[in-house]
Amino acid sequence: MKNNVLILAKEIVTKQFKSQGEFNNYYGESEFKKYIEDTEYSLSYLFEAIEASSLDLFADYISWEKIFLVNLGFPEERLKERLEIMEDVLIKNLTPKKSSIAIKYIEESISKLAEPSNYTSYVNSSKPFVKLLEQYLAFLLEGDRHSAGKMIIESVDNGINVKDIYLHVFQSSLYEIGRLWQENKITISQEHYFTAATQLIMSQLYPYISTTKKTGKILVAMSVSKELHEIGIKMVADFFEMDGWKTFYL
Repeated sequence: MKNNVLILAKEIVTKQFKSQGEFNNYYGESEFKKYIEDTEYSLSYLFEAIEASSLDLFADYISWEKIFLVNLGFPEERLKERLEIMEDVLIKNLTPKKSSIAIKYIEESISKLAEPSNYTSYVNSSKPFVKLLEQYLAFLLEGDRHSAGKMIIESVDNGINVKDIYLHVFQSSLYEIGRLWQENKITISQEHYFTAATQLIMSQLYPYISTTKKTGKILVAMSVSKELHEIGIKMVADFFEMDGWKTFYL
């Protein structure tokens, strides 16, 4: 399936720009390859959305991608154009039944492109522990994981529940970092550093997690194949651990 998606992505991008040279006049060789990769992701999301019978799954991804590409300087109308060409390519390459379903999903996403995006900051005054969240973000965006870790440990020692730290500091800050990267306000290196530092700080909290009385229940947790965004399932495993389960995070 992976190879088929790549072939379809190359056909879509080639058809959109007629030749690699035309694309390179605007963006360059590396961007051309990246655009094929982005188109691959879009197709993968489309097929997964169809498998899950969820129109919103694909439409939401395209809305996310619109913000991402526009903030990289990519014209919004090019995304709509790509979706329309995607329809033509899928009609040509899929069975009539499969292509008709795919067209329905693509048309839904096109109809939502004109809607205003509502990706707002995850840091606001309504959030619990917002001051702690703001300081945590500031420390790690400055590259100071030691101060961030020290602050979290002190907060737990002073009575803040570890679950609250996970939900209202770690989770909210990671959502916010994802939003900042999507809007091209931070680099991918900063996003990777932030995630790695958060995982390190989570590991420092393990002595507070492992003291819970065990229930005898067992959880085995892991990411699916090739999924690199494993911090979410690690947090899930830690929540089970806090509720007395013996967990094996692979």
